[in-house]
Amino acid sequence: MIRIELTGPEILLGANVGVLRRYHAIMKGRREYFVEPDRTWSNEITGAHAELSFAKHKNVFWSGTVGCIDLPDVGPYEIRSKPELGRGMWIRPGDPDDAVFVSIAVVLPYCWLTGWMLGREAKRECWQRESKDRSQAYLVPEGKLEPIESLPRT
Repeated sequence: MIRIELTGPEILLGANVGVLRRYHAIMKGRREYFVEPDRTWSNEITGAHAELSFAKHKNVFWSGTVGCIDLPDVGPYEIRSKPELGRGMWIRPGDPDDAVFVSIAVVLPYCWLTGWMLGREAKRECWQRESKDRSQAYLVPEGKLEPIESLPRT
């Protein structure tokens, strides 16, 4: 597990990107998955902070794009955020099998890179669950993730 500390300006940047992403989703009528309706704003903000922290860790540019939902989150990596340590990582059935998914717990000002897994490895029957919105997904336990230190350079 690796801890990344965000600065004040980075926290503000992530919050602003998250708000803009949620606003854009509302304007486009896009449905949110795996989220209780009252958590959509905070989940967008948490996700933006997770992406920003991972880019900071990898020392790569993070564009903080709004509306580009078909591209990987940071470089070739897909980022999955969660609001606390110990939670698993959600993978959707339609997520790419060959993508590297990185799980990040956001407890500001810190973000914890807790592990990673390939999409196809995460889609195990034993991890299949019904999400909050009753859609099917896979919940990979945090302890079953590959160590973040072994993250492939893709």
